[in-house]
Amino acid sequence: METFYSDNHSRWSPDQYAEVIVDVKNSIGGHFQIKEVHQDRVIVTAKECPFGEVVKDAPHLCMMTSSVFGGIASRRMGYGKVHLRKRIAVGDEGCEVVIYFQPNEEADGIVYENLPVTPSNGDPFNWEEEAIQIMNEELRKSDDMVTELVKELEELRSEVKRLRQKT
Repeated sequence: METFYSDNHSRWSPDQYAEVIVDVKNSIGGHFQIKEVHQDRVIVTAKECPFGEVVKDAPHLCMMTSSVFGGIASRRMGYGKVHLRKRIAVGDEGCEVVIYFQPNEEADGIVYENLPVTPSNGDPFNWEEEAIQIMNEELRKSDDMVTELVKELEELRSEVKRLRQKT
């Protein structure tokens, strides 16, 4: 994702990192802004969530923000620890996220380390027809397995219903 902003292997300054993560989140409807930039951490805030009010019913969506911020920090800064200090999803008036670029035992958060940049063959627009056919076959197998599991569940449900009627 961040290759849109620079090549695959360059390191960023904390200022560059902060600008990119705010731009990424705002491009999907967030209202993030940079609060503080330090050599060892960045703090960003938001008054509105890109997921809207639905986030209050699904606070786990905050993990997407953590994953994006932490993944980019891991690849561009060498390390990322994301502390979701305040979250709209749990009733706070806004969000406040601290991203550390160095290990910090004092702060809570999720650590992101050694995450690879998506390889060029990870772009589905560059895949060969054979790779697409193989993936389609694997997806078909998965669909067949799910269909079979649903069939088994329906049979179990019928059996339970039949047993209940006997008692």
